[in-house]
Amino acid sequence: MDNALPNLLLRGAAIGLLVLLALTLGRDRRLAARLGAGFALSVAAGTLAGLPGFAQPAGPGAELVVAVASGAMFVFWLFTRALFDDEAFRLRRWHGLVWGALAGLGVLNCLGRAEPLSGAVAGLAPIAWALLAIAQTLSAWREDLVEGRRRLRSQVVIITAFYTLAQLLAAMLLGLDLREVIASTGNAAGTAALS
Repeated sequence: MDNALPNLLLRGAAIGLLVLLALTLGRDRRLAARLGAGFALSVAAGTLAGLPGFAQPAGPGAELVVAVASGAMFVFWLFTRALFDDEAFRLRRWHGLVWGALAGLGVLNCLGRAEPLSGAVAGLAPIAWALLAIAQTLSAWREDLVEGRRRLRSQVVIITAFYTLAQLLAAMLLGLDLREVIASTGNAAGTAALS
């Protein structure tokens, strides 16, 4: 119980920063900025959903938050595609279908109706999208002539993707459920720092 207040304060700070970032990026008309805003909102939703005891009992508001959070790393991958492959990347219909499927899996998990396979997919999907984002980020890093974008590649994008992978690794090494790692004060601190 003594960790509850710091956890809550760190999550509140992170959510506030992420919403501010989303509003700032959302004013920009470029696709990468809009996807960055979407990613910031989905991480804010994930930070809220990570509160210990969130969605117990599940309700329509909690289901919506979990749905938005469930596609966070997919939106992150789209963001890296739009940011670093800006001339060729376009949103496609299948992107919306994948996001919808991830959101649906998140809601099923929230309601406790997910099958073991769909629960595993929902748990491992963020790792797959993080790995794809890392690959996208590194794919043309040396060829990128825009110095600011090169720094962004090496700092923000890779750190965020590796942070996602670190959560899974921490759960595996500590023998914890991934949900326990996500609900921890340490994770709240990490999210606040990255925000």
